[in-house]
Amino acid sequence: MHRLLGNFDAVWPTFNLEKRQRAVSLLVNRIEVEVVSPHWIRLAIDWLDAVCPRIDIAYVWKVTPSRGDTLSGEEEAILRQYYPHATRWDMLKLLPDRTWRALQRHASYKHIERAYPAREDIPLFACYQDFVPKLDGKYLFRDYETTLHYVKIACDNTAREKAPLYALWILSEKVEDLASLLDGDLGTGATTLVRPNKSILGLEVSSVRKKMKTKGFAAGVHREELVKGAEELGVDLNEHIAFVIEAMSSIADRLGLAGVQEAASH
Repeated sequence: MHRLLGNFDAVWPTFNLEKRQRAVSLLVNRIEVEVVSPHWIRLAIDWLDAVCPRIDIAYVWKVTPSRGDTLSGEEEAILRQYYPHATRWDMLKLLPDRTWRALQRHASYKHIERAYPAREDIPLFACYQDFVPKLDGKYLFRDYETTLHYVKIACDNTAREKAPLYALWILSEKVEDLASLLDGDLGTGATTLVRPNKSILGLEVSSVRKKMKTKGFAAGVHREELVKGAEELGVDLNEHIAFVIEAMSSIADRLGLAGVQEAASH
């Protein structure tokens, strides 16, 4: 988008609210907002094809004000029975819209103590629904470890007064399948790691197309979905692959795909 709009980054801060709203209306087909959990909001931006033929998705973590309410009789009974000995995860699962910090506060009011202190990874200001929004066992981001990772990032980058929101941008499904292939099924960095310098930088489209024909390579990625995704985006598959390579190359350091440099000869 920035390539098409030139100095958009520099101009945007100078716009007042009315100009920003008008700019968005000129660039976007539609914006969908969905409240996913007590802290997550899903934002989907469908850009005009001339700007960027894809849908960008962000999960926005919002710091919620303290509820300041009391527990129901059922919630208090659960707190009294399980809080002294249950793990943090089990406790949050029993009271899915309550954060650990809220449970600590209510336990203190009720003089309920933990039988033993425990250091656990789950952030104080996250609740079970932030991990499993529909309470159906399906994690918001692929699995427990991935979801925990993103929740931690969101909590570490927000503060109630100074920074109440944090946006986590996610690749759309049509792009993520291809990114999975380039990153070796989201785990091994296979395409890049089989290259001598272990880097995505300079990766050729032809190399990716060749690897797509190898069934055992990034087996979790369905090739037909890659082709279908490009068709739905209205772009040539080679162009689609090149776009994703470029996007991943721009943040190769953060993805761990910048590779290793050969030692300089002495």
